[in-house]
Amino acid sequence: MKRKLSAIAVAAALACGVASSASASESTVDQTGNDNMANVSQSTFPGGSGGVANVTQNGNVNTATVTQTVIYMNPVASVSSTGNNNAATILQDNTYLGSASISQNGSGNTGTVNQVPGEGGYANSAVATISQTGSGHTGTINQQGTNAGGVTGDGASATIIQSANSNSAEINQTNRSRRTTATVEQHGGNESAVVNQTGDDHSATVLSVASSGFDTAAVNQTGSMQTASIRQHAGFSSATITQQGSANNATVNQDWVRYNSATTWQNGTGNSATVQQGVGCCGTIFEHLTANVSQTGSSNVGNVTQTGFYNDALISQTGAGHIATIQQSGTGVLANTNAAAITQTGTGHRGTINQAGGAGNSATLTQN
Repeated sequence: MKRKLSAIAVAAALACGVASSASASESTVDQTGNDNMANVSQSTFPGGSGGVANVTQNGNVNTATVTQTVIYMNPVASVSSTGNNNAATILQDNTYLGSASISQNGSGNTGTVNQVPGEGGYANSAVATISQTGSGHTGTINQQGTNAGGVTGDGASATIIQSANSNSAEINQTNRSRRTTATVEQHGGNESAVVNQTGDDHSATVLSVASSGFDTAAVNQTGSMQTASIRQHAGFSSATITQQGSANNATVNQDWVRYNSATTWQNGTGNSATVQQGVGCCGTIFEHLTANVSQTGSSNVGNVTQTGFYNDALISQTGAGHIATIQQSGTGVLANTNAAAITQTGTGHRGTINQAGGAGNSATLTQN
């Protein structure tokens, strides 16, 4: 059995970490075999820079924690584990230009990255990545208070990639954040993704390729000039995008779909929502689709395109100057469906419904 106790890792890290407020500290932990456990803690005085912590674990129980605090510039932390129970946590507190990565291959997995600014500060230009292959998965990245208060630098970036088995992912870029990006990719497994962004100029992308279906993806954004995209290649999946503010853009694309649902909700001005179901690639099963676009405010645009069997689409708009379009093609059946409805309340709206193919068809356009 090979085992390095956390106390040893901490002592080594601290010995380097406080040596100089202006120079980088560096800690390396390499563990092979059974019980494993590593705890690395680095800190410097305010204004210090650097700080590098690398943990590598191969084989069995595994657990790694890296904490970097008051390292003003360029802290770097990475945890890599192969085999069995896994679990890793990286916390970068009161840092600038921080980089954190967790890579887990095989078994239990967990993840968790926090890049949290100190009081009154911001996690500007922070980068966080979680890559998980095989088994349990979880994920979770938090980047708080990013690029706010008139700061003009770059925002934070977070990426989670998960392959095979259970999956789950959550990215939060919260408070008054600006110019942040979030990407979630899930390839196979039970899948689930949640992205929350609060502030302006955010971008969120979720890609799900579920082998078993039953995927759930959600993006919530508050602010202006947000972009959210969800793409799902599996049946029995659901996608939800919620945006509040102005000049936001939401896109949901569901391919190879059976019993899929897509919902977008936008409140503000100049927003755009697009839902495409059964359009594009990955098979010919387009059965029982449900799309719901809801917009309030002014000058918003809603589009729904559905291809395949059954179909069900609803666009609801309240305010002024909205545009709504629904296009359906397919053969319907199972009680004859194909149904489309646009409801617009207010003034200056435009609505269009096109239905092609066979079966029940039904269209309702209401403006008042």
